[in-house]
Amino acid sequence: MSQQQNIANLLDPLVSNADASIGKAYQTIAKAMEQTLKVQQLTNLAMEQIYKANVKLDSHIEPTGNGNLRILFTLGNLSPLPMKTVKGRLRFEDNLKIEINIAQAAKIFDENNLETYETSSLFDSQVDLLPQTEYEQVIELTTKEPIQCNGTIEISFLNPSNEDTPIKIEHNFGLYLIDQASDHIYDCLNTMLTP
Repeated sequence: MSQQQNIANLLDPLVSNADASIGKAYQTIAKAMEQTLKVQQLTNLAMEQIYKANVKLDSHIEPTGNGNLRILFTLGNLSPLPMKTVKGRLRFEDNLKIEINIAQAAKIFDENNLETYETSSLFDSQVDLLPQTEYEQVIELTTKEPIQCNGTIEISFLNPSNEDTPIKIEHNFGLYLIDQASDHIYDCLNTMLTP
């Protein structure tokens, strides 16, 4: 047996052991990464559920007196966490021809300090909303004739545990003929009674 063969025979078990050790180390790392990913996914889901349970969206629709409608949109952050980079989107079904006029300024009411202050519209720019605050936005809608349709206000904001995937919450509402009928009935009656 040659000297090279003896060295190869001596090194063979060492190389096999090294391969096995590297394989086990790789399996351990892969398992740890998988568990970390699961923990991150559960954390993301938990954060999303905390926000969805503690963020309140509401809308109140009223006639303006000139045939238009006004939506008072309210967003309440009842969670113990801030809502960062909140952005809003308003849409109606069937691409109806509705002129939308969103006020440039909105109000935020801070329940902790009992203060109200103005901020920019979350439909035009991003807004931060602290815990225990309420955001109010006035939106005016102009239509050529009374319409009935559904609308959605969608807000999205930064997920603190995963900045790549924002949290989205939707609020559905309806524009009903009855909301617009009182103005049109009043206008018709007023026209008929005017000499």
